[in-house]
Parts: sequence; C-alpha cells; structure tokens
Amino acid sequence: MIRCAVALGALALVLAGCGEDEEAAAPTTTAVTVTLGDPLPIGSTYEDPSGNVTLTVHGVRLTGGLLLADAEACASATGLPGIPIQATAWQLRLRGRQQTIPRITVDEPSQAARPPWPDSVALGPGECFEAKVAFRLPEGGRATEIVFTQLGVPVAWTIRS
Repeated sequence: MIRCAVALGALALVLAGCGEDEEAAAPTTTAVTVTLGDPLPIGSTYEDPSGNVTLTVHGVRLTGGLLLADAEACASATGLPGIPIQATAWQLRLRGRQQTIPRITVDEPSQAARPPWPDSVALGPGECFEAKVAFRLPEGGRATEIVFTQLGVPVAWTIRS
C-alpha cells in the first residue's frame, strides 16, 4: 500500500511549465535539471517500477517549426484509479543546452498535431491515452531527447537526427 501511495505521489507531481500559442517567437525554458540514465529509443515503452503506468513515445515529426511527439500513457489493469499524467511533465532536450524546453499549447492544431495532449489526463485502470505533445524548436536548435519528468526518476527517449 505504501508503494502504491509513493507511486501515486510521484505521478501527481506537477512541474511548472509555460503554454504558448503558435504565434509566440521563442520557446521558454524551465530551470529543471534532469539527470538521466540511458535514454530509450523512440518506439520503446517504459514501465514505471511501481507497475502502475507505462509510457511510450511512438514517433516524432518536425512540421512548421514544431517538433510533435506521438506519446502514449497507459495505466495497468490492476492499477490505481485516476492516475494523473500532466502535460508539463513532457519536455524537450536540445543539443548543447542544460535546460529543457516545456511542451506548448497549440491553440489551433494542424492535422499533424491532433489530437493535442491536454493539460491533464486521468487514467483509470487499464486505460490508455495517446496524443501529440508539441514543442517549439528555436532556430538552429537540434532536439536530442523527449523527457518525461513526472516519475521519481525522469525517463527519456533519444531523437536521432
């Protein structure tokens, strides 16, 4: 029971992030320092050690100055009800930068950016949710990893470019 409470507490952690619309000029950055183990390849599924949630980044796509990550979160069939997955937990790491870039809110998403990841998703037992997480790439910026920071230890997927 304590293990479940700790896992739920880690999942409920909400990191501060900033939303932007498509017309904003430059991405904002957060002050989060992320220490990572070996990143996973795109398409790999990460299972939280608690067994309550799995996360997958199925693919990434560049379009109109945005990087779109096709992400999915699933709760185990025997998991806790209402596991929250916060959009602010999805972040982008760029080559040569210490700070990560938070996801943005696209007010009128193109077909490629649909469905957009909402601010919060609550997963019931056995439920999955898949959507696009959008990041604005700064001019000349090279994306290296998609990072999910809501768990006790951040998990990352390597972007090959």
